[in-house]
Amino acid sequence: DYQGIQLGSNQDIASFTHLHLDVWAENATDLNVYLISPGPVETPYSIPVPTTGWLSLDIPLTDFAPVDLNDLFQLKFDGSGELIYLDNIYFYN
Repeated sequence: DYQGIQLGSNQDIASFTHLHLDVWAENATDLNVYLISPGPVETPYSIPVPTTGWLSLDIPLTDFAPVDLNDLFQLKFDGSGELIYLDNIYFYN
């Protein structure tokens, strides 16, 4: 299964350098986050699965190449596990 987060409209995030997110997982063995631009063009980033508590991540947007950061329309998460919480999802410099 996957969960896509549809953005309200296509976003230009090319002026940002990082994606931040906090993750908490129960019984997960793998987890990926994707940025998706039209095509669709999508690139996964493998998230280290936390074994206890929350994990804060700051992912360089360059890790999502060749996604068009001028035309982002979706974020997607996939992996395994019973329960995964995501919080504080934002782009920054």
